[in-house]
Amino acid sequence: AWVMPVLIAISVCGTMNGCALSMSRLFFVGAQNKQFPTFMSMIDMKRMTPSPSLLVILLLTMLYVSSKDIFFLIEMEGFGFASVLTMVFAGQVYLRYKEPSIPRPIRVHIALPISLFLISLGIVILTFYQKPKESFMALGLVAIGLFLYFIGTWKQKPKEITDKINSFNILIQKLLIVIPPDNADEVDWE
Repeated sequence: AWVMPVLIAISVCGTMNGCALSMSRLFFVGAQNKQFPTFMSMIDMKRMTPSPSLLVILLLTMLYVSSKDIFFLIEMEGFGFASVLTMVFAGQVYLRYKEPSIPRPIRVHIALPISLFLISLGIVILTFYQKPKESFMALGLVAIGLFLYFIGTWKQKPKEITDKINSFNILIQKLLIVIPPDNADEVDWE
């Protein structure tokens, strides 16, 4: 009776470890592409790992764990994921008709993104119908994420904002002993 819970706990710990390490790499690459804050694209000088991204994952995990209702978190994540998927599949269908000559590494029949869009839209509509409060909260979080994305990718930021961002990046560099990967060739790693 005690073996299965122990094995499940070990499996969950391994999965969470793998997810944290892989998600930090996604944040790292997103920051290199200017889709996340710059400090997330910095790497540890000794270990060559994206420590700021790992720290962000840790803080987000601690925030999620502090929730008292796991089912609320599951519903929010499911709805947010379905909302983003709906937008992605709608964008695929739109681009297929609006920009048919764009080179695509993988080309699938148009029926696949249309059917996936309809399924995701159905999940979003059913969730709105069954859990409107959670749905609006998750939609608000997605909207905040979109707003922050547009603020972060804004090219001509005022000098005051740019100075504060640079000061914060320098503070993170000093605290975590990290550098931007562009400067990695100039550092003696030994």
